[in-house]
Amino acid sequence: MSGLQGSGFRAQQSRAQRFAIFYGEEDADAGSPWPNPQTRLSEFFERWFVPHYAPGREQRRRQRTLAETRSWVRRFVDLIEDLPLGAVTTEQCERFAASALLLPRDLYIGPSYAAQRAARWPAAPAAIRRHRRWRPAAENLSPRTVRKGCVALQAVLDAAGPRSRNHKRTAEAEGLFGLDAHGAPVPAPWFPDVEAEPAGWVQKVFTVEEIAQILRACLYARRPRLPGLAAADWWRALLKFLYNTGLRIGTALALRRSMLGRNLFGESFLAIPSRADKKGKPRIVVLSSHALAAIAALPSTTELIFPQPHGSQQHLLRLLHQLEAAAGLPPERRFGFHALRRANITQMWYLDPAAAQDNAGHADPRTTINHYVAAEAQVRAKAAKDLPALERLPQPAE
Repeated sequence: MSGLQGSGFRAQQSRAQRFAIFYGEEDADAGSPWPNPQTRLSEFFERWFVPHYAPGREQRRRQRTLAETRSWVRRFVDLIEDLPLGAVTTEQCERFAASALLLPRDLYIGPSYAAQRAARWPAAPAAIRRHRRWRPAAENLSPRTVRKGCVALQAVLDAAGPRSRNHKRTAEAEGLFGLDAHGAPVPAPWFPDVEAEPAGWVQKVFTVEEIAQILRACLYARRPRLPGLAAADWWRALLKFLYNTGLRIGTALALRRSMLGRNLFGESFLAIPSRADKKGKPRIVVLSSHALAAIAALPSTTELIFPQPHGSQQHLLRLLHQLEAAAGLPPERRFGFHALRRANITQMWYLDPAAAQDNAGHADPRTTINHYVAAEAQVRAKAAKDLPALERLPQPAE
């Protein structure tokens, strides 16, 4: 047995001790079995979901996803209540989704869950202050944001539900929501499918003319400050590269020159490892001459293709919004880096829908159509496909 008690066993033992300290318990396994239907949602999230969530994923993405899920658990606790798992119902989930749509964007998480964590973990208040994000706009949370939060909370409830074909990693085989009148496990409550595109919703995709305006405004860029490279050149290279490849900004900032390659036919490509991809899967991305020209415009003195020494992606996003303002774009047209990815996929959809889906890396074409392709491009591609046959349709004589 001693041979089995290696570093993995010690790590689990240490983690159990930290949970006991966090919740003020000397023996986490004493008393009634844990977890049980009386376990509260926030406690189940911290003690079971966090240590069991996707242990094989890359650590940075795992921690970021857990932080977002934790913020939605706090919202649920503040808007509804920190209920025992056995008391959570689908009606309460629906009430939470309706209430979340009314939350202003500049309202931070309420004090109840934060105070609870502060009492048990003194370092929590400083961490909360560090991660506070105030927004000047006094508008409500967008439906897309609420839907994303509902998906995150649904994952937590599914982990507390009964084990099934689709949910094999749950806390208990029969779930923690009790049994029905026939003695069968009660399935996990469901959050509603929030409508993500209400009337008047603006698709966040740049036009080619808007990208040209931003490229001209790069002349006013002053950051990032890199030795031997002007900030304007760095921004032009990054924006052209994102538009011509359709890659996400996080993937682009993680690219290294060692990932560049050339096949036997002289075609250039990027071999992106799993750690640099959002889905955690390796990818091959073919580079056009325009994307190669963007890379060639940068000095090859660093291993990173796009070195970024001045902070996080949020810092870069603020700088991008400054360039958009300098370019003269109206406030409602000042989007983030993902709008460049949508612009790439939309323009490719005009030319070849199958190529657009493949370049986006989507297994399901509905993901490409519903979330990336502008409505005009969808109509145009369908017209190019259907109109020739429609025009040849025999017409009845009058």
